[in-house]
Amino acid sequence: MSGPKDKKVVLASPEWYELACKVLAEVARECGEDGFQLSVCEVFIDAPKEFADEDGTVSWCFYIDGKDVRCEKGNSKDVDLYMQGSWDPADARRIYIPDFLEEQAKNPTPPEDPNLAIEGDMERLPPWIIEFHNRLAPHTA
Repeated sequence: MSGPKDKKVVLASPEWYELACKVLAEVARECGEDGFQLSVCEVFIDAPKEFADEDGTVSWCFYIDGKDVRCEKGNSKDVDLYMQGSWDPADARRIYIPDFLEEQAKNPTPPEDPNLAIEGDMERLPPWIIEFHNRLAPHTA
């Protein structure tokens, strides 16, 4: 992506998608493990109409194969993990520090998102997915 490193992109916008794919590929190359495979679809409900589909959603899927990642725009339930939730830039900008993650593991707080729906096993997400999120969060508006 061209431009200053501190440029912010709107969550789930076409620019965010491009940046997310780039960051995900970087982190997978650094942290991925040969032989690990996982497919994920993330759906944002009530996204801004400028880039949402006719149902008000934006979706993307990514496919991890070891240290390689392939990204696609669109919604598919033919994945290992299907995650749907409200479009929430505040959550997308949150940096997950170890203390917060430990506290959540000990005392999970139920999400307040009425659109939250998860199909599949969240435990299958690789530990480095937090690194992906944390690298993307500062660039998300």
